[in-house]
Parts: sequence; structure tokens; C-alpha cells
Amino acid sequence: MAEGFWEEEPTLDDVRRVSDWRWCVFFPLSVALHRALVYPIGKIEVPAKLRPFPLMRTGSKDQGWYLVRDGKMDGFAFETTEDRSLPPRILVNLTRLREMLVTDWRPESRW
Repeated sequence: MAEGFWEEEPTLDDVRRVSDWRWCVFFPLSVALHRALVYPIGKIEVPAKLRPFPLMRTGSKDQGWYLVRDGKMDGFAFETTEDRSLPPRILVNLTRLREMLVTDWRPESRW
């Protein structure tokens, strides 16, 4: 999710200028497009720093947080992390995504 908001629908040039990112999230975009829940404004190339699979965390406060590298848990040791800035590996629907955006949700909020 990009840092900042636009008061009006952004243009492709607005989106291309985004350089700061809040957190990554898995959102079923193709389903949302098919159901006309969102609509495209165009296509841009994925920014270079966002191309690799994001470093995330999985688990919970009770069982501990584990690193997720390249889309999978980091080996059998399940390396733990205390890095609150890492986004949790979650899938969100449009309602939850909107809620996260308008409340300025951050990965540190889910610890």
C-alpha cells in the first residue's frame, strides 16, 4: 500500500511518482476487478524494490512471530522475529483493505 492518499482519483503519473510504501498485503485484485468492486486506471511496472517477494512475518503474539522469506517459512528452525515493522502475511478483502487504509493501520498495529 502506497504512503499517502489522493483527494481525487489519481492519474497514472501520480501513481508512478509513489516512492514510499506503508506495507505489503495480498489482495485478490482479479476477483475485485471481475466483480467491479474496483476499476483500473491503467498499468504501471512494479517498482524495482517491490519485485522480490516481501519479507513478512507469520504467527501471533501468543505463539511468537516467524520470518517468511521467499513466500515460505525460513527453514525448519522457524527463525523468530521481533521486528514490528514487518507486515503480517495476510490476505484481505476490500472491506478490510479500506478499513486498514482509513484508520492508517500499520504492521505495528498487529503484534
